[in-house]
Amino acid sequence: MPDDPAQAEALMEGLDQAAARARLDEAVATVRARAGGGPVGVLGWSMGGRSQVWPGTEHAFANGDVALHAPDAAAEAWAITVRFLRDRLAGAASG
Repeated sequence: MPDDPAQAEALMEGLDQAAARARLDEAVATVRARAGGGPVGVLGWSMGGRSQVWPGTEHAFANGDVALHAPDAAAEAWAITVRFLRDRLAGAASG
């Protein structure tokens, strides 16, 4: 995983979107079958769609393996992510 935003962007731009979507659909179907049906959550990192900004952080701030790691912001982001998935997936499973 690159820690250089320009390199990450170049990799993202070179991604075969149709193939990636097909692999994701296949993975979701496999997980759903193994779990007996129900909702499946998928996380993607650093591919856009970021709806929360942590001032003073940079690309890959949640990655503990790079110099840009910001532990406090990463912990907050992870807590928000887990809460979001729990709310959406548990709600979808129950009704």
